[in-house]
Amino acid sequence: MSTKEYSWAEVRERAVSSFGGGYPDAELEQELIEAFRGRPAFVVDAVEKVIAGVQAGRVHSPWPLLRKMLERSLVDVVVSDERERELRTRQAEEWLRTAGMYVDREDEVVDSLFGAYGGFGGRGQSLRAWAGDEALRTHLLGVWREARLVGEHLEQEQRARAGERRERREDTAAQRKLGFRGFVMPGEDGEEEVPA
Repeated sequence: MSTKEYSWAEVRERAVSSFGGGYPDAELEQELIEAFRGRPAFVVDAVEKVIAGVQAGRVHSPWPLLRKMLERSLVDVVVSDERERELRTRQAEEWLRTAGMYVDREDEVVDSLFGAYGGFGGRGQSLRAWAGDEALRTHLLGVWREARLVGEHLEQEQRARAGERRERREDTAAQRKLGFRGFVMPGEDGEEEVPA
């Protein structure tokens, strides 16, 4: 991604020469400089539009028109949500690899990520604003499917350990029921001692 550098002095001089040589008053110039610092490309574009209007004979008071364009632009600010989308996507990927791996149904995952009542993570984050983004949905479901394989493996291990613990508890309970108090010596359990 390339960046472009702008110079207020150059923009102002181009406007002055196109507007018939008149400079803006100090107050307007300060407003233009502040707007230029924050949104240089917008100011340059606005100046170019006013220049085109002057050259076409439609604009007779260029500086006040430029001020009006700046005022109107504050109401009609367009911003990109790309950074928030990237942040929420990273959070969703993390959630899928930690907690989401234990969700066994795809529709539950989709609802948690994109649904109107869903939410994921510790703060109930959501990708609801990008629910129609099929590429994002496909990507995150791919992450979930990979994580789910790990989750299934961990669930199998957990079931196996739970089964082993249950067997040990059952053995211990059975031994207590029989009065087991330690090692069984030959002949103590009612069987005859076998000579060596």
